[in-house]
Amino acid sequence: MELRKDPLTRSWVLTGDDIPETAPRPATECRICPGSKDRQQISSRAAIPGQGGPWSARTVVHPNAIYHIEGEVERRGQGLYDRMPPVGAHEVLVENPKHDRQLWQADDAEIEQFLLLAAQRIQDLKGDARFRYISVFKNHGPGSGQEFDHPNSQLTATTFIPRRVLYELRAGLDYYKQKERCVFCDMHLGGLVKRTLQRIRTITESFHLVLHTSPNRSHVSASLGYWKTLDDDYHWHIEILPILAAKAKSYTFKEVYYSPVSPETAAKRLREAAVDI
Repeated sequence: MELRKDPLTRSWVLTGDDIPETAPRPATECRICPGSKDRQQISSRAAIPGQGGPWSARTVVHPNAIYHIEGEVERRGQGLYDRMPPVGAHEVLVENPKHDRQLWQADDAEIEQFLLLAAQRIQDLKGDARFRYISVFKNHGPGSGQEFDHPNSQLTATTFIPRRVLYELRAGLDYYKQKERCVFCDMHLGGLVKRTLQRIRTITESFHLVLHTSPNRSHVSASLGYWKTLDDDYHWHIEILPILAAKAKSYTFKEVYYSPVSPETAAKRLREAAVDI
């Protein structure tokens, strides 16, 4: 398994015959519940008083990790492609010790411990100069690539900045140059993660949740303009991508991003969703 850079799209592509399967598999016991065997724990947060359990949130090495801590980056050119080994980190962030307590069911203290754990892991991994970007994401529901029934998110550390993030960095810089303010500060984020997820789940059971962070400052580049105003125009933010029923699409729509629901209609449906606050 290795990484190759597409010379046309400039995307890094994971390729090889030994890429792990991400589909969930039947198991007699949960692989990440408290007391589970053979899980290499990295760190954990102390249990919340009165809540029970050995910890409130913890992170373990992914049992089928795509990226691995060991090794050097060793980027090399061969023919059309730049190639390098999948050096990095791949962790499972166990959001709660309780097997059936998802983020939208947890209380504020439980969500806080999970977010503090994620922040701790991001800061720790940014101390490794090999890693240029840390991503935290959650796959939930059919069609999302969910691997575990237990409430969890995943974290990856990579030796490159994903192309999607590069687009955001450059767009954030352009917006700042035009208006002298941060585009993310101009976005009004109504409600907390818990309430937003509750509303999303009235529309669909499946979604991706992604925490976009800033790149590792160990790799500041004088030639890339977005580094100069990073503190002013790029803030950490959460993106939730609901997975809606697939519809047959013309090839034309495969050439561009396609959404079957307009933002205005989606926002209206979420505002009108009946949830227990």
